[in-house]
Amino acid sequence: MDFEIPEDLKQIQMMVRRFVKDELLPLEEMVEEKHDFSDEFRKPLLKRALDLGIRQMGVDERFGGGGIGALGHVLASEEMGKVSEALTYGILAGEQDVLDVATQEQRDEYFLPALQGDREFCTGWSEPDAAGDAAGIKTRAVRKDGGWVLNGTKHFITRADKSDFVIISAITDPDKPKSERFTQFIIEFGTPGFTRETYQPMMGRYGLNSWELAIQDCFVPDKNVLGEIGDALRRQLSRFGMGRLMLSARMIGASQRAFEMAKSYAKQRHTFGEPLASRQAVQWMLVDMGVSIHAARMMAYHAAWEIDQNVATRAAQMRQAMVKLYSTQMACSVIDNAMQIHGGMGYSKMLPLERMYRDARGYRIIEGPDEMMKHVIARFMLEME
Repeated sequence: MDFEIPEDLKQIQMMVRRFVKDELLPLEEMVEEKHDFSDEFRKPLLKRALDLGIRQMGVDERFGGGGIGALGHVLASEEMGKVSEALTYGILAGEQDVLDVATQEQRDEYFLPALQGDREFCTGWSEPDAAGDAAGIKTRAVRKDGGWVLNGTKHFITRADKSDFVIISAITDPDKPKSERFTQFIIEFGTPGFTRETYQPMMGRYGLNSWELAIQDCFVPDKNVLGEIGDALRRQLSRFGMGRLMLSARMIGASQRAFEMAKSYAKQRHTFGEPLASRQAVQWMLVDMGVSIHAARMMAYHAAWEIDQNVATRAAQMRQAMVKLYSTQMACSVIDNAMQIHGGMGYSKMLPLERMYRDARGYRIIEGPDEMMKHVIARFMLEME
């Protein structure tokens, strides 16, 4: 592995860093206070990201994107992790996996307009009894002339209030093996039988509102089946590695911001006539923070490099799960230490650290909780010779 980041990716990293610092960070406090990121501010930022090439740079060139690869994604996501996720959600397009399987009609009607910022969508897989267990969903789709009738409930659906349509996963054949049992459907908001039911307030991630969706005798035409019948779980599991890696990169960026804040404060704050940075206890906290961030960053870069090299071994999948487990735990620890170094100011809402802590805590659950990651890692370890 070449540890030198290619020059073109360095340029992308710097461009995203400037975009976050100059255009997103100034809005962070407002979004946090209002618990909302209104279209008045959000739409112009999406347009700006599109004009800069940030929005579409992660999509393959055949769809008009930049094709920056997994490492480019990680570098961009790390920079975006330095600001509240509500401000960056949707900035870097995540349409690649659906563009790959969508029909041309679906691309033209839904996903290419979404890539251009003209439409927005969300994804509904999680259910009250099935979140970490992707194969445990109960929403059913029953065949009817010209389409399917869906019934079920989805919850923790992020930004359902800002979306024009949603990709819903449902059981289409309960008698088949799990790998062939589930199918995805495109449903537009406003379709009869499909409603945004309940707002679900969260500890963190203000501005990324979560909702419960009710699906009752909702008819979806065949033309809105996404991908092949029965292939949804296989596709969902195949994208977990990349999703977990992007999440990990965000946590590395957030941790870096907290570390820099703690280091600066420790140099400036004096107690009993000496700067905090002169105290061995504080020095050791900073050392532990720096070492942990570096370790997580190297793990993430290596996992991304393996994806770009088309390394699809079970060992590579195991390392992707390791990155997710380590980086999320690391972020909670680093941000907690940064709060401790800042004392009362760290616990107050006058600094972003308490917001960062609340947000980071959620990532030990999202995309697979710690316990599931350990189960996955253990299974890979014990299967390998």
